[in-house]
Amino acid sequence: MRSKLRRSSAVICAAVVGMAVATPAAQAQAPIGERCGAYVVLWTSGGHLLNYKNCNDRAVMIEIDMRYENNRFRCMRPWENSLVEWFQIADNAWWTRQYC
Repeated sequence: MRSKLRRSSAVICAAVVGMAVATPAAQAQAPIGERCGAYVVLWTSGGHLLNYKNCNDRAVMIEIDMRYENNRFRCMRPWENSLVEWFQIADNAWWTRQYC
């Protein structure tokens, strides 16, 4: 019984270590109180805004997921934090793993 328990513990530990190794590295750490990537800014009038913060030291290409038309692409400067689109028009944006 003990060896079976040790084997299952070893398998679980190996799986956890494997997941930690397989996890991709993040672009960079955002300053405290800020976030990287796409996020929604809540407005009381006129709707919500979809913003994007590039937490990379290089300019990156992002893809903007448009709700009612083809997706758009945009180049974001290093550490740029700006409006991407109204949230009613676009619902997400992400880094395409390309630099510009």
